Amino acid sequence: MVSAFDTVPHLVLVVPTEGTREKSEYWKSGFYHIARQAGVPIVPSFLDFGRKLGGFGPALAMSGDVRSDMQYFRDFYDGMQGKFPDQFGPVRLREEDDSGG
Repeated sequence: MVSAFDTVPHLVLVVPTEGTREKSEYWKSGFYHIARQAGVPIVPSFLDFGRKLGGFGPALAMSGDVRSDMQYFRDFYDGMQGKFPDQFGPVRLREEDDSGG
């Protein structure tokens, strides 16, 4: 996927943030590593079912500081409600809990 960003002039990768099968304590981290290694920003999007709004947030280039980068997403999604709020886990990556995170 990283090399695809080098070869395709206008590539957009869309990754949904809310899982539909079951609650998870961690987000899958592929989106983060792809963006960081490809040198492309992440543009968060949302469907806030509580306020019946959808949209996009400002783009963020990944710094490599996982905790700091993920804090951006925690702040962005704070107060938003998914379609199945009881299935939405915390906004964090497993790497944040690792010693090198």
